[in-house]
Amino acid sequence: MVRGKAVKQAVLFRKADMLILMFWGMAALILFLLSARGIGGDPSGACLVIISGNETVGRYELDKDQTIRIGEGNTCEIKEGSVRMVSADCPDKLCVKSHGISKPGESIVCLPNNVILKITGQKGDADIDAVSE
Repeated sequence: MVRGKAVKQAVLFRKADMLILMFWGMAALILFLLSARGIGGDPSGACLVIISGNETVGRYELDKDQTIRIGEGNTCEIKEGSVRMVSADCPDKLCVKSHGISKPGESIVCLPNNVILKITGQKGDADIDAVSE
């Protein structure tokens, strides 16, 4: 320190710097809130697609509660926007033990009975992408 002279302290942030930081902070907050909500992701557009063998058995909206019989061995239930397998005649019953599904991309599979319950985003995009044998 120099005697007799006042030493200026360094200024960490100027007003312009603070405005830029506040702008980016608000932008980050808005993006976070939109992604947490699912930008434009309307869950009411979700649809259940049931595939048995290599054929689509049916498409059902998730907003209507119902019980659906699939072939002779499986029964699924749509309740409060969620789908679950309630009964199956397969030996391991893994499909019955699995949790309910409600979001596009989720699925429940019963391998012994060759049944797939799949949630899609819209009614029209429910086709199988590929089948391998």
